[in-house]
Amino acid sequence: MWPTILFFVLLLLLLVIFVIFFAAFDLVFSFKIDKNGYRGNLRVSFLRLSRVISIEDSKKEEVTESFAVAGRADKSNSATVKKVSSFISVFHDIKFPLLRLMNDTLRAIRFRSFSFNLKWGFSDPAATGITCGFLYAILSIINTRAIHCDYQILPLFDEEKLEMDSKASLRFRFYRFVPGIIRFTTKKTVLKNLWILLRKNY
Repeated sequence: MWPTILFFVLLLLLLVIFVIFFAAFDLVFSFKIDKNGYRGNLRVSFLRLSRVISIEDSKKEEVTESFAVAGRADKSNSATVKKVSSFISVFHDIKFPLLRLMNDTLRAIRFRSFSFNLKWGFSDPAATGITCGFLYAILSIINTRAIHCDYQILPLFDEEKLEMDSKASLRFRFYRFVPGIIRFTTKKTVLKNLWILLRKNY
């Protein structure tokens, strides 16, 4: 009796995995970053199920509070800028495999609409320039695939800043990401630099 029950449990699990792997997921999200922190909303729809997730920085401050509190909000934004900058410095060494992965990933997604506005600058102007090149490459792919696409990016080479406002509606199936991920993770330079990144941050 137990082998039969175990067989049906495994069969049910395989069926669930199969459905998740091949079924379409619909995502609608909005995300914003400014000097007061970050906030956003994400709605995920799968078959007839739907869930809304709200994202908000717990350190967000009201405008009416003191200058000391506003200073802490600026420091929080500066820390975010520095962390992103450290990621960019590592990704510079794997830019060609990374661009291929991004190309494969974006082509696996169906964009209904996409809006993206970004103003940013890192302490290292070179990192700002590298990021600008990556963003234009990514946005050019999205622009060819999205039904409605609107974006504006403004790099700042003389100050540290990060302000972003993005909205999108898209659909994807998990199985479409597999070839690109396998191609990316089997590169020796990728594995080496990801290990360095993990050691630095964790």
